[in-house]
Amino acid sequence: MTQQRVTPTIFLRIYALLLIVVVAMLGYNEWTTRSDALMQAAEKSRALANLATEHTLRMFEINDIALRSAVEHFSELDITRLGDSWSDWDYLATLEASSIGSELAQIRHMLIIDPNGTVRIHSRRYLVEPMDSSRNDFFQAHKDTSGPSLFVGAPSMDGGGTDLYFSMSRRISRPRDGAFAGVAAAAVKPDISRRFFDSMAAGSHGILFLMHEDGTIITSHPFRENLIGRKLPDKSLLDTIRQSQPQTPASVDVKCCFDEMDRILAYQRVGTLPLFVAVGLAKTDVLADWTRDLVQNALITGIVLTGFTTVVVVMLGQYRRQVLAHGLLSATYDAAGTGFCMVDADGRVVRANAAYGTLCGIPERQLVQRPFIEVFPPDERNRAQDLLRFGHPGDQLPPQILKLRHSDGRIRRVLITVGGFSDASGQLFLMVAANDVTDRERQEERLRESERRLRQAQRIAGIGWWTIDLGTGGVVWSDTLYEIWGRDPDLPPTLESWRSSIHPEDRSRLNDADLADGPDCTREYRIIRPDGTERHVREEFTRSRAGGEQSKGEQTTRLFGIIQDVTELRENERALADSKARLRAVLDVAVTGILVHDEHGRIQLFNPAAEHLFGYRAAEAKGLTIDTLIPPLPSATGTQPILGVAREVTARTRDGRTFPAYLAVDEYVADGHRMSVGVLLDISEQKRREQEIFQARDRLERQAADLSVLARKLDQARREAEETRGLAEAASRAKSEFLAHMSHELRTPLNAILGFSEIMDQEYFGPLGSPRYTEYNRNVLDSARHLLSLINDILDLSKIEAGRYELEEEHVDLTRIIDPVIRLVRERALRKDLTLKTAIDRLPPVMGDERALKQILINLLTNAVKFTERGGEIEVTGREEQSGDIVMTVRDTGIGIAADQMEKVLEPFGQTRNAYMAGESGTGLGLPITRSLVNLHGGTLELQSQPGVGTTVTIRLPAFRVIHPRLIAAT
Repeated sequence: MTQQRVTPTIFLRIYALLLIVVVAMLGYNEWTTRSDALMQAAEKSRALANLATEHTLRMFEINDIALRSAVEHFSELDITRLGDSWSDWDYLATLEASSIGSELAQIRHMLIIDPNGTVRIHSRRYLVEPMDSSRNDFFQAHKDTSGPSLFVGAPSMDGGGTDLYFSMSRRISRPRDGAFAGVAAAAVKPDISRRFFDSMAAGSHGILFLMHEDGTIITSHPFRENLIGRKLPDKSLLDTIRQSQPQTPASVDVKCCFDEMDRILAYQRVGTLPLFVAVGLAKTDVLADWTRDLVQNALITGIVLTGFTTVVVVMLGQYRRQVLAHGLLSATYDAAGTGFCMVDADGRVVRANAAYGTLCGIPERQLVQRPFIEVFPPDERNRAQDLLRFGHPGDQLPPQILKLRHSDGRIRRVLITVGGFSDASGQLFLMVAANDVTDRERQEERLRESERRLRQAQRIAGIGWWTIDLGTGGVVWSDTLYEIWGRDPDLPPTLESWRSSIHPEDRSRLNDADLADGPDCTREYRIIRPDGTERHVREEFTRSRAGGEQSKGEQTTRLFGIIQDVTELRENERALADSKARLRAVLDVAVTGILVHDEHGRIQLFNPAAEHLFGYRAAEAKGLTIDTLIPPLPSATGTQPILGVAREVTARTRDGRTFPAYLAVDEYVADGHRMSVGVLLDISEQKRREQEIFQARDRLERQAADLSVLARKLDQARREAEETRGLAEAASRAKSEFLAHMSHELRTPLNAILGFSEIMDQEYFGPLGSPRYTEYNRNVLDSARHLLSLINDILDLSKIEAGRYELEEEHVDLTRIIDPVIRLVRERALRKDLTLKTAIDRLPPVMGDERALKQILINLLTNAVKFTERGGEIEVTGREEQSGDIVMTVRDTGIGIAADQMEKVLEPFGQTRNAYMAGESGTGLGLPITRSLVNLHGGTLELQSQPGVGTTVTIRLPAFRVIHPRLIAAT
């Protein structure tokens, strides 16, 4: 037996998977937090944009009050005659002064313009010289439209080029007829007060600006002199803002034109005015808290993962030392699920493990010194004895499946593998491995479930952290640590409650002074949860001293540590060791050859079954190329193997002999190298059996043809030589006896073919491999069944002709036997899309042979289905005539029978020409046997047919066969 090499690869995979899951979860959480912060910032920016819009509308409402007052005042006057009245100028100047207190905008000056476009009154100039304003946009807008609607013009710079302002105006109409009387206009200088901007809490890098719909930036905060009065440089952003709807703020992520910072910019149209308000929140301000939390969480996660990595490395070291300290033989013998026993040269058991005792239902100690073959049934003991006889050292015996009798009487099938060895004194012993194959799948399922639970337990394993302030005695636990301790998170921990949770046996060896004065260390101890359960934990902690890390003499002020619950980890270590031992044991006793080769084709693993198949020892095979054992297929027909799918190959043994085999290949990666594993099954015996089946089928077909020719010759001789009737009858009897004898001789090997084919079809001993072999086997099984049916028909016919067929008469309910026969052929009729009708009256019971009557109906219905074309119709009727006879009729719309062929189809092996033309064939025994069985019952068979129309077969049973109700009652 070889030593099993144990590696911690599975631990490293689980650990890597755990790290990936933890990092992915933390990353997803941080990304979600960032997305939530940006979403909240977008909502806030839209709310601020809406607030600024409302504030801007209030500014326009304040300034519009002055315009409305001017319109109301001057609409009563003749504006064309104004200009030298002090009271009119003073009234307009007073209106201008009323808006100076606005926080967002102030009126620079106001104008009264007559219907011709001439400025009559200027709020800043008394006795103004007439100026032409007829070309201004606001004058044209009011002149061309009616109504007092407010008009806001495009922004423009003042004469000095220092201030930006825009115009607000309203139409002046005569009260009596609504005619255009002039325009009241105001030049407004926009501004944003510092107090309003600060109240918005937009952050240190927040911005607010007012923009005209043509893209001109009117004002901003913070103030950007280089942008005021200029177009918004980002045209795509301008188009997006223009498409916004009134009363509906929107937001977008942009790189702002003010300072090229990434911002969340919210914008909204100011009512129906051609103005937009925009508020921008810098992402640096929005994500400031998230960035700070991200750095803190990353630091804590790094510390925790570092501690966990240290624990895993230490545990892997312990795992290697513990597993490598035990031999594979001891682990396999004492902990394997496979039954083992050692047998001496006399065939007596000298040692057995518990699994073998369980398999036999006898304690392993009671098996010692008992004959090995005693636990096998009598019909299996010779095979068991043969295993012991040939199981010498160096012999390569294939595993065999035997029946083993349990102590409770149950018979179980076990896979027996025998290997021989000699001790130091030269005494021969046999090591027998027994696997209960009936429970193998259940055991493998339990193994997979155990491994799944192990992976799940390690994946969800948590690590808790804690801190202790030695100055105040304060203790802080993480949420995971509460779960490990089984404590209520609402109850804050203390040093006293912590110490009380430690197992009394471990509490004495843990020195509390080590926390404050000892070096940083890792320790393991047990705890008792509040519910009484005991857990193993591993703890690692470090200290924070008053003078820093380099001040070794300073007093420790704070402790930080991590704790891992290693209870499940230790249990999983033991389970993993058992799993590897069981897997190695299964590999050693596997009945199929298993090979592993690297990407260069060099063999790396060779199990005992492969040694037996190829004749190489494992040490000899290692390093050989796979082409040495399995030559590649020719390039013209070879195809690349499909992973996981078996294919048929030709394998070559050490001595150059080749044999057919099934090969299934899969790949995996180990230590960065691509490896291929192949499972090889020798199918030489299966190929041989298939060839024998094909040859037997050919022989049977030739013999059946010969028998058919012989039967026709004998029948012809009987008709032609009446004068030699006696001789012909003797020949007929000889023929019948020959057919009966030959049928018996043919059925013996045919039953073996049927039996083995049915075993292969049900896959009692494992899968055949390729689905094509399953299909081939079913074809062989169907052919054998057809041949058996043919032989049975020939045997029945020979018995009838020889006068040895005896009816086993009994009370037969015809209605009861008709229904099963119809169900039997219904499925085949449906496959040909045939309509199957029945019109059967309530028939009285008859005295007859139930099997023969059922055979009559089966033959007639089978012929009707066979010779009726697709879409045709078959009708079965049954009635009792007044004479007392029972009449049953089978009618079809098939190909029909010619008149000159009527007698031929009623002769043995007789078939019509149109049957061959229709593509349907048979033995030609159905109707002859049917007529003979009807005649044995004293009945008659009447055949009516017409080619292309159909055939009607009428069976008439005589009245004396009918059992009347009074006779049944008397019986």
